Amino acid sequence: MGSIRHRSGRRSALAGRLAVLAAVATLIATAYVLGAGPSSPVGAASRPASDSDPGAAIAPSSGYNPPCYAIASGICVSMANASQPNILPPTGSYVATSQPNPTININLYVKSHTKLDYSTMGPWAGPNSVMQLNVTAVSWNGNPYYSVYSGNVWHADNTTKSGHWWWPAANPVANASYPYWYNLEFTAQEAIGSAPNFYAGMHVTWWIAFDTYNGSVLTHWTSPTFQFTYAGAWAYSPYPGSSQYAGSGAASQDVGVSIVPQAPNWNDSVTATLNTTAADGPPVNATIGRAYWIVEEYTPNGSVLQAQTLTFPGSSVVSSTLGAPGESVTSITLPASWAQIQGATVDYQFVVYDTYDDRIATAPQSYTVGGNGSFSTGVFQDDLALAVAPGSVLTSSNATVAPGVAVPVTLTSIAPGTSILAAQLSIAFSYPALGETATTILPLVRERSTVFNGVIPPFPIGSQVSFSVEAWDFVQHEDVSSVYSFSVPTFSELVPVLPGNATFFYVYVFDNGTQSWVSGAHVQITGLSDGVNIETPTSYGVAYPNVSGEVLTPAIVPANSTYRISVLDPFWVPAGGLSGGNVSLIVSIPHVPTNRGPLEVGGDYWVVQEGNAFLFYLNATPPGLVAAPPATTSTGALGIAGLVGLIAGGLMAIPVYAWWRRVRSRRQAEEKRVTL
Repeated sequence: MGSIRHRSGRRSALAGRLAVLAAVATLIATAYVLGAGPSSPVGAASRPASDSDPGAAIAPSSGYNPPCYAIASGICVSMANASQPNILPPTGSYVATSQPNPTININLYVKSHTKLDYSTMGPWAGPNSVMQLNVTAVSWNGNPYYSVYSGNVWHADNTTKSGHWWWPAANPVANASYPYWYNLEFTAQEAIGSAPNFYAGMHVTWWIAFDTYNGSVLTHWTSPTFQFTYAGAWAYSPYPGSSQYAGSGAASQDVGVSIVPQAPNWNDSVTATLNTTAADGPPVNATIGRAYWIVEEYTPNGSVLQAQTLTFPGSSVVSSTLGAPGESVTSITLPASWAQIQGATVDYQFVVYDTYDDRIATAPQSYTVGGNGSFSTGVFQDDLALAVAPGSVLTSSNATVAPGVAVPVTLTSIAPGTSILAAQLSIAFSYPALGETATTILPLVRERSTVFNGVIPPFPIGSQVSFSVEAWDFVQHEDVSSVYSFSVPTFSELVPVLPGNATFFYVYVFDNGTQSWVSGAHVQITGLSDGVNIETPTSYGVAYPNVSGEVLTPAIVPANSTYRISVLDPFWVPAGGLSGGNVSLIVSIPHVPTNRGPLEVGGDYWVVQEGNAFLFYLNATPPGLVAAPPATTSTGALGIAGLVGLIAGGLMAIPVYAWWRRVRSRRQAEEKRVTL
């Protein structure tokens, strides 16, 4: 990312757009800083109900007795409530490590060895008060808000008992060293109005002034000056005078910026993501309130092509992403219409506000739209990078993938300036029990010019899968990857020992009309004597009891039970029917199914059992001889993968032709025995 090269008319255009946002920000900041101060009350609303009774408002937790910071001989100050952030500094310091929310009241106890509220000279409020909480502050944008220089030191907001500067408090714990306790309060809102007293990011300096009286001598004391910062604003400020001042680097420390791709080519869209940084986490707790992306595009000769200000959607808080957990994140995409001219330059800048409308702006940057390039070597591994999950698929000849789990594939051009025109997956999958293989081709989908994505679909147990990737650049150069492979564990590998009270079986669906194993047929397995109710689609002709919500993940079911197995194939329309055919049968299944033979015969279907395999053979007229499907099929769609059903999976399944041949042989032998 280079800095913007100033051309005639370009700086004024971008500066003008920034000026509009800056003017709005100035108006907001003016209201923010000047809208309510001790010398100019605003509004007329009562204080929160919880503050109407000072004693109730700061009732300490049971037994709460925090450390007390010494401010004079025999006098110290501590927090009054365990639920409020501790604004007292650690020992040896004068700056607190916590940052309170500006919308909550903060209560303190002044604890004294001797009585301070003497009757004749100890009013609760006013210029003669024996105790005062003094506050000066500087806002996040560097402006003094309460300041000794302007005589604008903050005390309490009024002189009524409900909002007095201090009042005596009952000692909630036995404390002989400090038997006299007094309340002081940072009130979040004006006592007689609704205007805030403090704002996010405001840096506060405070001290306590008090008098002692020994009957003849009145002595005035002041504590050390302490400091804390209110939470909610950006951790760093670009404004001189603020305690968070970080100059021109403030924006980069407050907000992380990600541009993808950083060097876009022709027809690339560009996604910008903004996220708060670790510096904005606790105790600062700043989040993105609103954000803008100011973009201008110029032709290679400097003429303006287009200009726009994009508004980011509302941010969301996530567990983890580009920065710290709990950060605030928002993204927006610049469409591909901004990348139609090779060599065009795009200037951009981000303006971001926190939820309290504190403004930061990133430095102006630019990028140049690239062309398409071409593969430099013609060798796949030199031109392209391939990533899959799990990664062992690319590195191990014994890689396995769990049943029902898809394998995502990402193809990336190694050279950022070289675009990929098209790419595809060539997939071969087989079931060793049949010794047959089917192949298919799936396109990879363009994410951007240099990144394409695809998915190897999930396969049933016992599958063997191999694949390669082919890619072309814009001048039709082709790169072909190596062939990679993985297997899906068989049932016996997943369940080495099948309990005696359990069983497992397969349902196969074959369409004789299309000579294909059916994907997407609806299979329902219902236990009539137990609570089993499984609904699952077929995958390449295969279905079996699966874990609820996890298709193709096998599940054992109770043995010696009666089950209804129903198959609804939306693509099979029985003779005379108007919708998909539904075949249902009831069968008792033992621990090890051994039955072989036809179970149900219809006009254009038949159902047979071969041990633990139940074959639904559709679009077939029994009992004629059924030819085996072709050994190898090739198609552009996985939905009709030939012969990808019948999986041994540690038990037994057989092809239709072999089954029918054995059934016919047994039938002929039986007929001969009966004749004799």
